[in-house]
Amino acid sequence: MSRLPPPFFFLAALFLGACQAQERPAPAVPYAADHVLLAPREPLAEAEVAARLEPLGYGIRRVLGGGVFVVSLPMSKEVPQALNELGRLPWVRYVEPDYIRRPYGADR
Repeated sequence: MSRLPPPFFFLAALFLGACQAQERPAPAVPYAADHVLLAPREPLAEAEVAARLEPLGYGIRRVLGGGVFVVSLPMSKEVPQALNELGRLPWVRYVEPDYIRRPYGADR
């Protein structure tokens, strides 16, 4: 019976610890992975939007100017799924990812 070298145990523990992480992976496209931007067709109060989103599992993180809401996603949803689901609601004018903007050349 052969024995595994000690570094194997360290690497296995590291790998298993990484597999158990509950954080969302960063998307390949540079947008926030845990929320989207939503604008209703007609001006609505924050409480009204929250009441319409809550049964679907979404929440309001904050309100931006111009009646745009930052909507947090449930852990079970990815941004593309949320865009599809929320975009089909008759009272929603638009929903889009919150793209991450960086100055030109900042990623070089």
